[in-house]
Amino acid sequence: GGLLGCALRPPSPQLSELVGNLGEVQTLVACPGVSDPQNLGVIIRLATAFGADGMLADHRTADPFSRRTLRVSTGSALKLPIRLCQNLADDITRLRDDWQFEVAGAVLDQQAVPLQEVTRPDRLILMLGNETHGLADELVDLCDHRWTIPMTDLVDSINVSAAAGIFLYTVFEQARRK
Repeated sequence: GGLLGCALRPPSPQLSELVGNLGEVQTLVACPGVSDPQNLGVIIRLATAFGADGMLADHRTADPFSRRTLRVSTGSALKLPIRLCQNLADDITRLRDDWQFEVAGAVLDQQAVPLQEVTRPDRLILMLGNETHGLADELVDLCDHRWTIPMTDLVDSINVSAAAGIFLYTVFEQARRK
């Protein structure tokens, strides 16, 4: 026999709820256009494992509560506050203006700061882009920082969920040392 479940989706938190009573060091992960449910599930699980305070998704992001994403996240999507943004750029601007967040975009760019040279801001939005196209130019323009993972020229990019693990480990290791 099979099982059938029925549940209500958690409501999308307001920005003020996302940053509400948090301390000085806060980390949000933004995943605009991360469209593969498996990648999103891994990122949600990693963000939860490392202690992220929440996630920002947009209309191009895979459904964080789809069966596949939930399964890959091992249910972490039910523990991590996930905001489904009507307008991601507006939300980021408010987080920057009202709560002093800084935005770091994960990019493939020779001019970007190599991850080992990064100093994380206390209030950080780590923005990870689409699997194929990365971050759209208008989102890169929102970034205070552009960070990259140094790699050999034998490979031009790595999977977004693998990159998320490397970025998250680095910024949370720095937070622990503060």
